[in-house]
Amino acid sequence: MRMKTHPLKVERELRGWSQARVAEAVGTNVRTVIRWEQGKSVPYPYYREQLCALFGKNARELGLLTEETIPDEEVVATEAQEMQERQESPDTSSIPFAPSLPFLPPAAVAPAPLAPSTATMMLPTTNSPTDDIQAFVNSFLLWNVPPIFTPLIGRERELDDIKALLANDYVRLVTLTGEAGIGKTQLSIQLAHELALLFTHGICFVHLTTDDAEQVMPLIARELELQDDNVPAREQIKQFLHDKHMLLVLDNFEQVVQAASDLEDVLTACPFIKLLVTSRVVLHIASEYQYRVLPLALPNVKEHLDVFAIERSPAVELFVQRARSLLPTFQITASNAATLADICVRLEGLPLAIELAAARVRLMPLPLLLSRLSQSLELLTKGLPTLPERQQTLRSAIRWSYDLLDEDEQYLFRVLSVFVDSFALEHAEAFFALLAADMQDHQHKALNVLDGLDSFVDKSLLYSSVSTSDVQEPRLAMLEAIRAFGREQLIAHEELEHVQYAYAGCYLDFAEKAGQELISSQQTRQAAWLKRLEQEYAHIRATMEWMLSTTQQSSSVAVQRQEMALRLCNALSKFWLAHGHLREGWTFIEQALLRYEGAVTSTLAQVCSLGAQIVMRLGNIDRAASLLEQSKEYFETLGDKGNMAATIRLLGWIAHQKNLALKAYYLYEQALALYKEEGLEQGIANTLLNMAFIMQTRGDYQQARTMLEEVVTRQRAVQNTSGTFSALYQLAEVLLGGEEHPPFQKIRALLNEGLALAETSGNRMGVASMQGLLGRVALQEGKLDEARSLLNHCLLFYREGGDMQVTGQYIAVLGNVALAEGKYAEAQRLFEESMSLAKRLEEKTELVAVALEGMAHLAVQQGNHLWAIRLWAVAERWRDDNQMYEMPGQVAVHERELARMQEFLGKKAYEALWREGSVMSPDEAISARYAPLPDQQTASLTTRSRKKTSSYPAGLSAREVEVLRLVSQGLSDAEVAEQLQLSTRTVTTHLTSIYNKIGISSRAAAVRFAAEHHLL
Repeated sequence: MRMKTHPLKVERELRGWSQARVAEAVGTNVRTVIRWEQGKSVPYPYYREQLCALFGKNARELGLLTEETIPDEEVVATEAQEMQERQESPDTSSIPFAPSLPFLPPAAVAPAPLAPSTATMMLPTTNSPTDDIQAFVNSFLLWNVPPIFTPLIGRERELDDIKALLANDYVRLVTLTGEAGIGKTQLSIQLAHELALLFTHGICFVHLTTDDAEQVMPLIARELELQDDNVPAREQIKQFLHDKHMLLVLDNFEQVVQAASDLEDVLTACPFIKLLVTSRVVLHIASEYQYRVLPLALPNVKEHLDVFAIERSPAVELFVQRARSLLPTFQITASNAATLADICVRLEGLPLAIELAAARVRLMPLPLLLSRLSQSLELLTKGLPTLPERQQTLRSAIRWSYDLLDEDEQYLFRVLSVFVDSFALEHAEAFFALLAADMQDHQHKALNVLDGLDSFVDKSLLYSSVSTSDVQEPRLAMLEAIRAFGREQLIAHEELEHVQYAYAGCYLDFAEKAGQELISSQQTRQAAWLKRLEQEYAHIRATMEWMLSTTQQSSSVAVQRQEMALRLCNALSKFWLAHGHLREGWTFIEQALLRYEGAVTSTLAQVCSLGAQIVMRLGNIDRAASLLEQSKEYFETLGDKGNMAATIRLLGWIAHQKNLALKAYYLYEQALALYKEEGLEQGIANTLLNMAFIMQTRGDYQQARTMLEEVVTRQRAVQNTSGTFSALYQLAEVLLGGEEHPPFQKIRALLNEGLALAETSGNRMGVASMQGLLGRVALQEGKLDEARSLLNHCLLFYREGGDMQVTGQYIAVLGNVALAEGKYAEAQRLFEESMSLAKRLEEKTELVAVALEGMAHLAVQQGNHLWAIRLWAVAERWRDDNQMYEMPGQVAVHERELARMQEFLGKKAYEALWREGSVMSPDEAISARYAPLPDQQTASLTTRSRKKTSSYPAGLSAREVEVLRLVSQGLSDAEVAEQLQLSTRTVTTHLTSIYNKIGISSRAAAVRFAAEHHLL
């Protein structure tokens, strides 16, 4: 009779797997798998668990628990030897802190006999197949280890790391530390199950339910069933464990940390014992190896991730697991994946928070859940009733840690919650110094800040965001949920106002110091300070919000806060300009000025001037002019001629932007006189730079070049980095646009020098400006790949910063790159985007002409000469009306193009189109893409054509002439077909016939033929 195929073999063959693949997956050899499938051997429980996980079946479904397959003693010995070899040769090659092999005492090979009471406790007492298997596996002993009901997610690295630590013979005690709700207990339970075969006499799990350190040893003794009342518990434990090879798992040790010395005593007396401790607080004993459990890995929401990538994130996977336990139909879809990723990121990968949030899916859709996470402590309250009380809500979990602190530590914890992001030690110390000065005789005045911070790192209330391998100063941070709890306590203790005042003062002092460094320091130091400001910007934002918030205190306190806001505006202006935070900077300046109720000060005058510079960059010229007039009045009142000159110079710039060149030049002369009177060389150089720009925009490039070369020399002499940079940029621009064949090598040298200055000083705006102009150089040189790359980098900065004028200009340049590459659809889109930005600006801008000229070049390339002429006519009229002069080099190119079109279309047709275009608005010209010749011109041409002959030239038919006319207007075959209600194939046939009759081979030649024979 044929034997029945073993279920394990059936499942393997269903999946198409080889025995070798199964053996590799569970960590054994092919011979052992064959014995399992033949029913000659039953896997050890370790392998049984691996097989169940691999196939997704339980042990009985795989045929691993039947009566017939109880192995004989020889097979047991063979597999036991395999397990012994596996223990002695773990793969620790990827674990940097496992320098030696596992420690296995003699008892691991020949287990010592157990005491009768212990044997009764540990060995099976029934005769079921499962119990019989457990009986012969003497090393698989789990004492009071909680069962695992759901798989542990996202902890593969931690499991491997901790196993390697415990396998190291030098490691006797490992402490799992981490914040409340990080998952230390679940990790320790999983480790207990997976490490069972590594410890000959088993693993004992002790859940510490006491907060009395004196009760720790008695509690461990009870878990080990050591109940001799005549012998102290610690002595009983040492006697019992002296020759045992065991692992004790002690959970929740933070509340009894004073008992840590007792653990070391036990380790000393019991050489084969190891301890795995979970605690929010480190133990600080010599034998301790600390292992910090981190939050679960999160999806990178800054990247565009597909559903599969989001689903693989451990944090998301945990959410889905918990959600499906409550709502089995819950699924990740393309529509909810991004929201789910945002939820997990907001919860910072904290397992308890994720599980509590997932418990709300039956009540709240994901978008609503995400919106409610700003009140996470109120929302995350639905834990399993079987969990300890401290793990049933997020607030309870954090309060547990808070209640373990002494009074001084609780105060320190509360005030630290004011930091909205990671912070440097120096700022923590500065903050507490300001706080202490405000406290006067406060009971916490003598608090040692560094000791307190160090203690909070030990207690998992703070974590360092910089690894020990980094040379930079570490930064400390709180998880957001912990910070929210601290803020609650801060409000409850009525401490929020004076704490926020010290916090704002700390970062105001830092910003003012940085602002001074940006003015006076060398380039490398400026770059470093800009980087530091960016790093601390979250705190600065919080400070800005507080300064603008209303207060219930006295008017003098309110004015003091308003003055702090003006000081912060003054300190951050160069940073906002250099790093592109224009909109945010302007919003803060505007609100600070509106709220200010104090006297006229130099700071107030400076903020008006600085606000004008920023809002001008955002395109609001009129608001900028108003602020500058106000600033000028304030400086005049204060008798500050140097700053008054700077304000007048900026008014000159405004006049120039409004195309009032003579007024601008007059204002520059006023500023120059004041600068000379005060002996301010840098102001003199800056004003000459502005005057040179007027020469440039008026078309006098030779005079502009002469002046700019002098300005570069002056700026270098006074070591003005920003001035030198501006002069280099402007000189390069003059050289590039001053002639049709510019000196590219010299231009690149100037721009590379300017780029180096910008990069060294950390001036991101300067870098973007130089990249943009280098992109224009590359475009004119025909280096299109380089041009596109440089322009994209430039636009990335300006789009983020909100400078619509410059963004629109470089979008138009990028459109010219696309045009040169033959990408006409992309070019059209970019020119239209540039025009759209021009319309959003409040003043008449050259950007309108630039966009129209770009579209005109596109029209020429597409053969739509009628549209090109109209566009150029509108652009030229726009420049004339607004006194905007085109660069000489570009003028030569345009004139050559227009001359070719006049020759191509004939003088009368050309002039008719030009006249029509010159009275159009920019929008009308753009809409005239397929417009024919003006009616009068068309009529005269038609009449003349009819007088000349009653038939069409070259024997063209009436339909062919219709097709030719539409093609001459730049329409594609498909567009012609749509106009004439023909198929595209028919239009193509007509074009072939037209080409054959005329004797040509291109659309351009067809258009020329149509114009010459007055068919348009």
